[in-house]
Amino acid sequence: MLATPDKMETAAIAIIIILGIFSGLTNGAGVLPDTVNAAVGETLKFTTTLSPTEKPFTLMNWKFGDRDIITSDFLNRTGPGYEGRITLFPLTGSLELWNLASSDSGEYRVFIVPYEEAVKTGSTRLQVYEPVSNVEIYTGSTDLVEFSRLVRLSCYSAGSSLFFSWTNVTSHVTASDRVQLSDGGSVLTITSVTRYDQGPFLCTVSNSISNGISPQVNLSISFGPENTNLTLSTSQDYFEEGSDISLLCSSDSRPEAHFTWFLNGDQLPGTGPELRLMNINMNYSGNYSCMAFNNKTLRNQTTQSLTVFVLERISGVSVVPSTNLAIEGNSVNLTCDAAGSVFTRKWMKDGSNLTLADNIIFYDENRVLSFQSLTKHESGEYSCKVSNPVSNEEARHILVVNYGPENVQIKGPSEISLDKKFTLTCSAESTPYAAYTWILNGTEIYYLADYIKNTTEHSDSGNYTCVAWNRLTGRISSAVHGLTVKEDEGLSAGAIAGIVIACLAVVSFAAGGFFIYKKKFRVKSKPKPKEQSINTSSVKLEPQIQEEHIYEDMQTPEQFEVMNLFQPQEYDSYIELPSSLDTLAHIDQVGGTAEFEDRLAIVDLLKHLLHLDRGTFQTVSESHHECSFVVFNFSEHKCSNCLSILATCVGEGILPAGPLSGAVGGKVKFTTTLRPPESPFLSVSWSFKAVNIITSTSTNVTEPGHANRIFLDRATGSLELRNLVLEDSGEYTVTITPDAGLQQQGKITLSVYVLISGATIRSPAAILIEDRSSTNLTCEASGSITTREWMKDGWPLHESDRVRLSLDKRTVFIQPVHSSNHGTYQCRVSNPVSTMTVAHNLTVNFGPHNISILEPSAATLGHKVSLQCTAASVPPANFSWMFNGNKTDVKESVYIIERLEEDSIGNYTCNARNMVTMLENSTVLYLRASSTAPCWSFSVLLICMLALRELRESGRFFPM
Repeated sequence: MLATPDKMETAAIAIIIILGIFSGLTNGAGVLPDTVNAAVGETLKFTTTLSPTEKPFTLMNWKFGDRDIITSDFLNRTGPGYEGRITLFPLTGSLELWNLASSDSGEYRVFIVPYEEAVKTGSTRLQVYEPVSNVEIYTGSTDLVEFSRLVRLSCYSAGSSLFFSWTNVTSHVTASDRVQLSDGGSVLTITSVTRYDQGPFLCTVSNSISNGISPQVNLSISFGPENTNLTLSTSQDYFEEGSDISLLCSSDSRPEAHFTWFLNGDQLPGTGPELRLMNINMNYSGNYSCMAFNNKTLRNQTTQSLTVFVLERISGVSVVPSTNLAIEGNSVNLTCDAAGSVFTRKWMKDGSNLTLADNIIFYDENRVLSFQSLTKHESGEYSCKVSNPVSNEEARHILVVNYGPENVQIKGPSEISLDKKFTLTCSAESTPYAAYTWILNGTEIYYLADYIKNTTEHSDSGNYTCVAWNRLTGRISSAVHGLTVKEDEGLSAGAIAGIVIACLAVVSFAAGGFFIYKKKFRVKSKPKPKEQSINTSSVKLEPQIQEEHIYEDMQTPEQFEVMNLFQPQEYDSYIELPSSLDTLAHIDQVGGTAEFEDRLAIVDLLKHLLHLDRGTFQTVSESHHECSFVVFNFSEHKCSNCLSILATCVGEGILPAGPLSGAVGGKVKFTTTLRPPESPFLSVSWSFKAVNIITSTSTNVTEPGHANRIFLDRATGSLELRNLVLEDSGEYTVTITPDAGLQQQGKITLSVYVLISGATIRSPAAILIEDRSSTNLTCEASGSITTREWMKDGWPLHESDRVRLSLDKRTVFIQPVHSSNHGTYQCRVSNPVSTMTVAHNLTVNFGPHNISILEPSAATLGHKVSLQCTAASVPPANFSWMFNGNKTDVKESVYIIERLEEDSIGNYTCNARNMVTMLENSTVLYLRASSTAPCWSFSVLLICMLALRELRESGRFFPM
C-alpha cells in the first residue's frame, strides 16, 4: 500500500527531528539574523547564511510560529494563507515574503537538510511596523502674554510604535518645573510662558523603520515695556537758543511700545521714539520724561527725568560806572550788565585777575564791583567777562581815579647872582594835571609850572610858594622854596684874557677855512633851472657830524631831514646827476659853480660837505630804484638845519600809490602806468611777499598756488588776480626789464576784505523809562569790518553825558535814557569794498511832559466850545478832566461843551497819565464868558446911524 503525501511529509519531518536530535540542532544555529524589521506593505527576504551546494538540499521547511509556511523535499508544499506571497530560493534556503502586514510579526524558523550533511536550522523575529507620516503640532493659541498663562502643544502622527521628541529652536526640550511632557511625550505643556518660549517648536516622531518632523510652530509672546531709557542725541548739558536737539526713547517691548512725552509733567504732542525740538528757546528748558506703553500687555513704564538747559547767548555786555565822580576817597561802583543767561561774571584789572582789597567788595552776584574808598592805585582798565556754558562776552572800562595834588616839589637854585637867569620848576603828583600858582612873599606872580626869570633883581629874593590845585578833586597842596639874590663878584683878569684869546682863535680858523673853500671852487652865478616835471622820493640821512661846516651861515645839525620836494625850481641850489655818468654835472652855490667829471667826484663832495668819512654814504634811492639826479639846498627854506634832497628814480610811478582793495571771491587788477613799448619787454616779473608768482620772458612761469588765478598783460606789465582770498593781502612788486634802458620796479599793497553781511542791532529786551532805565545797542555783522558809524533819525550820533560809544564803536551805551534818545538808530558797517546799514527803533517811555489846553480861555455864551488837551508822552497819555475840582466822565483828550452856559464858566483841569511810566501831570484853564455882542457890531451900528442921519437930512426917508 502506497503512502500519501501527508504521510510522507510527516515522515520527513519526523526524520528531521530524529536526525536533529542525534546530530545536534546547534549545527544549524545562526543561519538567520536574530531580528528583522519591515514596514507594512513591503517585501521582506529572509536570507540564510548558507552557500549553494553541488547537490540540492534533501529537505527545506519554513514555519511562522507553529504554522508551516512552505516545505520542500521532492515537492513544494505551501501553507494556507501564503499562496502567492512567498518565494523559496532552493540553492540557499532563503525565503521572500510579500505584501507584509502587521499580523506577519512574529518568530520565523527554518529547517534545512543538506545532502549527506547535518541538519541546518535557524530562527529570527520579524517586526512589521506601520511607517511614520502626517506629523503635525496642534495648539489652542499662539498669541500669548508673558507670565500670564500656559500653552499646550500636542503632536499627532500616523504610524505604529511611535516615539516623540521636541525641540525649541535647536535645543532639545526636557521636562522641568515649567515644562511637562505627557501622553508618551506627544503633549508639551509650558506654564507661565516667557519671551524665550517663542520657538520655533518642532515635534519629531520615529519608530524602528521611519521618522517624521512636524512643520515648525512659533509662539508670539508679548512682553514689556522694560528697560525704558531716555537719551539726548548729543552729550551736552546746555544748549544755546536757536539750537536743534533730539531726545530718544527706547524700550524692550513686543510689540513695539507707543511713546508719550512729558515736559515738567505736562504731556507733549508726539508719540514716536524721537522727540525733535527745533529752534529752541528758554521755554524749552525743564525736565523731560518718556512713558512707553504696550497695547498687548497693557503695561507701561516711565523713564527717569532728563533735564535740558536752554540758555540765551550772552550779548550786550557793558561796564557802566556810577554817576559820581571817581575821586580818591570817594565811593564808585562799576556795574556789569548783559543780556542773556548769565552764569558767571569774572572781573579783571589790566589783564590780570582782580585782587580784592579791604575797600573793594562784590555784590549782586558779582554784578557790581564797589570801591568803598578809592585810592589812586585803583586806576586802570577793568574788564568784566560774562559767560555761560554756551557763550561769553567781555566789556572793558577804563577807570581814572582823580587824586592829588600831593608831593608838591620845587626844583631850582637857592642862591642866584644879580642879573642872572634862573628857573624854578614846580611839580606835583595829580590826576588830572594840577594847575599851578606861584606866590612870592605873599603876592601871586605866575600861573605855570615853570617860573623863569631872565634877569634877576634884588626883589626876587624871598620865599616862593607853589600852590598846586586839582580842578576835579578841588584839593590844594603847596610847597615853599627860598631864593637869595646876591651881588656878582665879577670875572678875574685871567678868565677875561682866556675868553679873548679863544675868540681870536675861532675867528682865525673860520677865516682860513673859508679861504680854502674859495680857492677850491670857481664861483659864478647861475639862473634858476626851468620848470621840470620830476618824480621825487624822500629819504632820511643821519650823518655823524664831528666837525664844523665851512659855510658861515650854517650850524652843525644833529640831523639832516630830507624833504620831499615836488617843485625843485623853487630852490637855487641843486646837484644834477644825469643817467649818463660820463657827462658833466653841476653844483650851484651862492655865487658860484663847480664842475666834476663823474659821479665819484660828486660823492666825494658830499662826503666832504657832510663829513661822512667815518660813515657810509648811500646813493639816494627808494625801493631799489636807481636815481638819475639829486637836488640839495643849504639855504634856509623850512628849517635852519635841513638838507633837501630830490631824487628822480627810474621806475617810480609805474604803479598807483595804493593800497588796492578787493573782496573775497572777487578780482583786482594791478594796472601799471606804462604804455606798450615798440619792442616788447625782455621780462616781466611779479612777486608777492618776496615770492615770485609769475615770471614772463619767452614763456610764462607761474607759481602753483596762483595757477588759473592770474592773468598777465604782457604789453603793459599789468596783472589781474582772481578768486581773491584773505591770504592774498600784502605787498606786490613788479619788476620790468625793457628792451633798452634801465630796469623798472614798482610796489603796491593789496588789502582783501570779506563782504559785509548779516548786520544787526541787538538791544536787551526791556521796557525803558526815562531817567530810570539804561540800555545799550550793539551793532554786529559778518565780514571784515573796518568802520562802524552810528546815526539817529538820519543824523550822526554824537556822544554826550548820557550817550557813550565803545572804543570800537560796536556798542552805544545810554545811561540813563532820556526822551531825546527815543527814535530810530542806524548802524552803518563798512569796509573799502562793501557797506551795510541796519536800523533799530528804540522806544523810550516818558512823560507826560508839556501838558497844555488849547483853544480860547474865553467863549461866547450859547456857543459850542472844544477844549483840546495835549501832552508829550510815550506811550500816548490817558486823559481825564475835572471841572471846578470835581471829576467828570470825560476820558478823552478833547472836552466838548455843546452849549456854553453860565454854569459852565470855571476851572477846567486836564490830567494826563502815562500807564507805563505811571507818571501824571495836569494843567488848569479858566474858561470865562466873553461879551454877548460881537466886537464888530459896534462898527456896523455906527455906520447904520450915520446912514440914517444922512437920509433924514436929505428928506428921502423921514418926511419933515
